[in-house]
Amino acid sequence: MAGHPTPQSSLSQPQANSTFAPKGVPGIKGEVMDAAISISKDVVAIAGNVAADIPIPGLSQACSALEVLLDRIKQMRSNMQDTRETIETIESLRGVLNLSVDRIRDQTKTMDVLERRRLVVESSVSDELTRRISALTEELNAMNDLAKQLPQKSRWKRFMYTEQEADFLKSIKRRVMEATNQFRIQGEINVEWILSKMSEQMRQMDYERLLKVHHDILEKLNPADACYRSYVNEEKAHLLPGTREQVLKELVGWATRDDIDHRVYVLYGPAGIGKSSIAHALSRELGESHLASTFFFHREMEDCSNPYRVFPTIAYQLAHAKPELLLPIVDAVRKHLPQGRLQTIDYQIQELLKTPLSHLSGHPSPALFVVDGIDECANDPEGSVALMLQHLCRLAHELPFLRILIATRPETHIMAALRTSAGSSAMKFGDLQTIAREIFDRDITSVLEAEFRKCAENGPFTLLTERPRAVTVLTRLADGLFIYASTVARYLTYERRYAVDIYDTLVRSHGSMPGSSGVHDRLDALYNTILHNAFARYTSDSARMGDIRKVLTWIALAGDGALTAKDLEQLGVPTRATLDSIDRLRSVLIVEEPTGPESKLQACHASFPQFLLDSTRCKESAFHISSESGHSLIATALLDYLIGEPVSTDCVGGEARTTGHLSPSRLWAFASMRWTSYVCHAEYTTELKESLVTFVKGGKMMLWLIACWLIDAANWSHYEGAIAMLTITLRQSDGLHAVKTWYSRHEPDGDLAGFISASLNTAQVNFVLILLRDEYWQQQRELLNSFISSTWRLEPPPSDDDPFWTGDSNEP
Repeated sequence: MAGHPTPQSSLSQPQANSTFAPKGVPGIKGEVMDAAISISKDVVAIAGNVAADIPIPGLSQACSALEVLLDRIKQMRSNMQDTRETIETIESLRGVLNLSVDRIRDQTKTMDVLERRRLVVESSVSDELTRRISALTEELNAMNDLAKQLPQKSRWKRFMYTEQEADFLKSIKRRVMEATNQFRIQGEINVEWILSKMSEQMRQMDYERLLKVHHDILEKLNPADACYRSYVNEEKAHLLPGTREQVLKELVGWATRDDIDHRVYVLYGPAGIGKSSIAHALSRELGESHLASTFFFHREMEDCSNPYRVFPTIAYQLAHAKPELLLPIVDAVRKHLPQGRLQTIDYQIQELLKTPLSHLSGHPSPALFVVDGIDECANDPEGSVALMLQHLCRLAHELPFLRILIATRPETHIMAALRTSAGSSAMKFGDLQTIAREIFDRDITSVLEAEFRKCAENGPFTLLTERPRAVTVLTRLADGLFIYASTVARYLTYERRYAVDIYDTLVRSHGSMPGSSGVHDRLDALYNTILHNAFARYTSDSARMGDIRKVLTWIALAGDGALTAKDLEQLGVPTRATLDSIDRLRSVLIVEEPTGPESKLQACHASFPQFLLDSTRCKESAFHISSESGHSLIATALLDYLIGEPVSTDCVGGEARTTGHLSPSRLWAFASMRWTSYVCHAEYTTELKESLVTFVKGGKMMLWLIACWLIDAANWSHYEGAIAMLTITLRQSDGLHAVKTWYSRHEPDGDLAGFISASLNTAQVNFVLILLRDEYWQQQRELLNSFISSTWRLEPPPSDDDPFWTGDSNEP
């Protein structure tokens, strides 16, 4: 082989065009043609030798058949033009075979003999390539058999076979061209595609080999079982197809685009709204393309709740997801581990992630990290969690190809860490609660319908026939909370024979089933965990815990009357305690930024207040709110507020006459409308009794009644009817009679009931006298007379000559 090109140069640089004259140029000498054929034979022979080492059966035989065919053609000198064109055609086929040899050799050069044999067995596309090579070899052998049929020629007889040789060369040329085309493209499958797929499979096999080689060093990273595919995340994998489409579409576009300004996407919202399901669905959708790593925090698993396990786990997953990062990460681990198996977060991210990722050359395609449930990270939330988040965001800021999705509840320390991270201005914050309510309801309806339909397919499910509006009603009860909808749907389908009874109870109790077991298990576990992590450290601090319980009481029993931190300050709850609780309970409260004295204390979903009031569900007694004691606390606070709030009937009446409209403060209106109801449902305590006695006997109740009635009257137009206006006043008087009954039940011999009756009588008289200052009501004196005598319960009834009825008495 001396004097000829090396195998590498021969295979990579075909010689045909450098040897032969341009097409159509006559006069190529026999010596030149002999040299050309000799070079082609040598090249084919070299290809055959190399192909013998390639793990594709038949490739070496195909090259040998080409060599034989070229040897046959060398014996022909009848027509230089035909010979040259035929050799060029064979050269083209040789180039195609060389491409196959080169591509396969490059991918198998690091494999040993056993691995090459395994490639032949396991490659899903090698069978197709082998079949094509076999067909090509058969065709080449057929051409050689045809050439053998030509009689042997002596020099002096050569002219006798010229025409026969010319026909043979044309036939060879045609058949070689056909064979080449058949080999290259067959059944619309290009051989380049086959080679590309084989190369891909070979790279994967080589990558798997390297993973085995470096398995031990990677395992020393001790990764957490926090991948989205882990069994512990099965509950998060139930996002129904067709739901959350808008959010998922936006996230997929964000994660896969090259030209984006926001490399970190923070998806946040209250507990149970579906954040984890969305993060899981995104991971699943991009799992075979752009997904690089996932870490799903889980509070119940030590490994999955420790921020110091995040970056080693991400490095481990990257080594198994990105072949180009395997060796850089292995090298990084070897250098990192001698300094300690669990180092600080700063060293972890620098050595295990930043350094290996910086080895990526060119412009890598977007790589997605998904980190879900930061709020379930139980290790030092005020230190290591914030540091972990800031390092993650800085990494995305420095590496343009990274995309990091962070799904979390809006806990204060988490949001603060994110907003103060490097490049925070380039982050995108997505609040799931801002999604249009109709989209939430539509998705929840889809979940309920799918669960009920599946249940009905497996047997009778009478809920659908006996309660045809069940899906609509349950969607309303869910109030946007996915975990509530899925929990109730699961329970109803599990208890299919009792589903109607359970549903009716849910509707009557506005979505709750006090004392029931199983209905809200998942929801209860969530709420118990949230409360424990928020306040467990303070259970031994009686003063701090007292304020916390006051806040929880207001959450549990305030109903739709959401009060602000400023309001609660006036009701005996320190503003700092309210704001601190709001920050710690963001995952179950509606919180508007920024927080401050005007921040409202309002639950995201009715199931949380219901949970606080149910001792069978709220497992920690420190957080359970007794309904009776809670009502007592609130009733006492409202009475104390009304006792201390100055009320002037003259001022109120004057404003009513001059402006025709009054707007009392939100807190005063709340206290005025609700204190009687809270008293009637309250536990009888010394504190409540003292507040009630002071309110009634101190004259505050009478002034409060008059003020309430005047405000109601002032906000009604005279033309809307006197009867409608006066009917409103019955609300307070009915409430007072209920308070009298409640008090008498606990203090049968007490005198407070009599004081309540006297105050009510006096207030009613004075209210009418104040109204009579108005010209309109003077004209309606007869109407007032009739209405009061038939509706107000005066004790004792006034006599007919009482000056109240004539309007002759002096004003109070």
